[in-house]
Amino acid sequence: MLIHVWAEFPPARMMLPWLQELSQRLEGRPDVALLTISVDDNPGVVEPIFRDNGYTFPVVFAHDYIRKLWGKEPSLPCTWIVDRQGVVRREDLGYGGDRSAWLDSALRGIEQVGTEPPSEP
Repeated sequence: MLIHVWAEFPPARMMLPWLQELSQRLEGRPDVALLTISVDDNPGVVEPIFRDNGYTFPVVFAHDYIRKLWGKEPSLPCTWIVDRQGVVRREDLGYGGDRSAWLDSALRGIEQVGTEPPSEP
């Protein structure tokens, strides 16, 4: 599973087209899930962004949850690749810089986590 935490401001917002492309590349794969989490205080700012850009990937709103999880204001954007047991196997903080490199790295990370032995409890 790939989980991406973001908010409506740059540079986090700059990665949204990349997430759309990743979502399309993963479409039809039952072994992988993509979830994005918006930490915006006002969820109403996200709907126009999705509508105007044709984004179709899933987004949930969890500002308070993420703040409690991190114990502070989150560092955004943040991408986690999580194994089948729910263990974060990779964390990338910040803007990916290059669309192609970020997509390749995300896909490699997903494949790597999917082929690694299960993590120990």
